[in-house]
Amino acid sequence: MSGPGAAEEFSHIKNLNFSGKSGSFLFASKNDKYILKTVPRSESKFLRRILQSYHEHISNNKNSVLIKLLGLYRFIFSSSFNDEVKILVMSNIFNTKNVINEKYDLKGSSVGRKALFSMQVDDKDISDLMLKDIDFQNRFRIKLGRAGKNEFLEILKKDCEWLEKWEIMDYSLLFGVHFNERKQSQYGSNNNNNSNNNNNNSGGLKWSRDGGIESTE
Repeated sequence: MSGPGAAEEFSHIKNLNFSGKSGSFLFASKNDKYILKTVPRSESKFLRRILQSYHEHISNNKNSVLIKLLGLYRFIFSSSFNDEVKILVMSNIFNTKNVINEKYDLKGSSVGRKALFSMQVDDKDISDLMLKDIDFQNRFRIKLGRAGKNEFLEILKKDCEWLEKWEIMDYSLLFGVHFNERKQSQYGSNNNNNSNNNNNNSGGLKWSRDGGIESTE
C-alpha cells in the first residue's frame, strides 16, 4: 500500500453502510481496491497471534480464497487508550476489470439465507445487494467440470482446515458473478418480459483457469 498513489487512495474513503455483529464498520478506499474494517481489541490481538500461520498458509497455497489481509493499524486520538480505533485493511475481491453484476455471501445454510423475496427484479436493482444462499440456488447452476470441481473443493478444504485449526467458525464464501455481453442481453430481456419462470434467470457457469467462474449461457 506504499507508493506515490497510496495517500490519494486513502484520502477519501466510502462508508459501506454495514455494521457487523461485533459492531465493526466497513469502508472502501477511493478506488475500491481496499476494504477497511474497524476491529475490537480482542480481534486485533487474535489477528496478531495468527499472523505467522496465516502468512505461511497464504504463501503455501497460492490459490487460497481466504481474504487477503494487508495491514492492521492503530489510530490514537488522545493519550487515553480508550480513544483509539484499530483498522484492518483487506483487498477487495470485487475490485476486478469486469463488472460484478451480482454478489453473494454463501454460508452453506438455508436458515435466514435469503435476500430476494421477489424474482421480478432487474439487475440494476440487485447489483449493489449482498445476496445469500437461497438466492444463489434459485438463480444459478454451477458447472465446473470434474477437474474444476475437484480443484475448487481442494482449495476450500485446505482453507477450511486452516480456519478449523484456529477455531474460526463464523465465515462465509464471497462470490461475485459477471455476465458476459450475451448473457447480460439475455438477462435484461428476461427481466423486461417480467417472466414468472425462475429458470429464466438461471445460468450455467464454468471454471476458468485464471481463477474466475464464467457464465456459459
